[in-house]
Amino acid sequence: MLKFFDCEKNITEQDIKSIERSLDTSLPKDFRQHYLIWNGGTPNKSIFENENIDYDYIEIREFIPMKYAHEFEDDPDFTLEGRVINEWKNFEVPSHLIPYALDWGGNYICLHKENGKIYYYVRDVWSKNIRKEDNFLKNSICIADSFSDFLSKLKFNPDD
Repeated sequence: MLKFFDCEKNITEQDIKSIERSLDTSLPKDFRQHYLIWNGGTPNKSIFENENIDYDYIEIREFIPMKYAHEFEDDPDFTLEGRVINEWKNFEVPSHLIPYALDWGGNYICLHKENGKIYYYVRDVWSKNIRKEDNFLKNSICIADSFSDFLSKLKFNPDD
């Protein structure tokens, strides 16, 4: 069974609605339900395997919490919504992707704002020879059809 450790304080439906307004989106039901139970944290199943990625697997370090970031005195830059807004503003992440998890290399697992699909967004590869939009496209890989699909593909790390 999938569980999360070191989660932040619980959030409410009202919190999610406020975050949706700030991000100008409606979050999928499965995503909302997950965050109402587990606000960020480290999954006990941290390995994601998928034929769409060029790597053997992605190892999830943590899910980014909404509203609260106790370790950082609730600094909004360390919450999902604060991070997303900053990343969009600084053109670090395409405006249609909502980063919600990090791997151990600092790359993002993202929710697509319009279609609800899950993307792996590689942040440590950038080409100065092509346009920003082309970099965004090159660095975004669809890895799951939905948030539930993504969660269902998480597996235990044999090294844990």
